[in-house]
Amino acid sequence: MTDQQQGGIGGLLGGIGQAIAGSGDKAKEEMAINLIMQGLKTLNYPLTKADLAAEAAKRNAPTQITDVLNKMPERQYVSADDVADEARKAWKGE
Repeated sequence: MTDQQQGGIGGLLGGIGQAIAGSGDKAKEEMAINLIMQGLKTLNYPLTKADLAAEAAKRNAPTQITDVLNKMPERQYVSADDVADEARKAWKGE
């Protein structure tokens, strides 16, 4: 089975560029966060920012994802929801 069929982060991150293309900024944000959330739920927490970045690199995440990860604070993340909250802030430049 492929990563995407298993619900893994690899297929989700790999296809996110196409999924959000052509949408408005708010729609892009929500689609990206929702896709990220689906993949993040399969990971074992807690994870550091470095852990998240390593997973993204391993899965060939698109630039949109790595840019958001780079803007997130250096700390431990306790859940997919925790990561998504910080990703939303980073996406908005907060």
